[in-house]
Amino acid sequence: MWGPSPCEWGREHPNGWDFAHRKRTEVNRMDFRIVPKQMFDATCDKCKQACQVPFNPKPGKPVLCLACFKAKKAAEAQGDAA
Repeated sequence: MWGPSPCEWGREHPNGWDFAHRKRTEVNRMDFRIVPKQMFDATCDKCKQACQVPFNPKPGKPVLCLACFKAKKAAEAQGDAA
């Protein structure tokens, strides 16, 4: 036979796994479904607007709406860059 056999054509992964030899069950394990997150009603502690968040708010913990959360993250990023 000339050159590598078809079994040797598989892409070798750094951990030694040959992707050409995956079984159907192993491929199916990598298949996943994106399930929409459950949203919970809350009130933003900063702007006092009603909002929905992807976690169950706990009493005594501050909750921010998406706009206030993004503004806070941007301000933190500006502070880290300076």
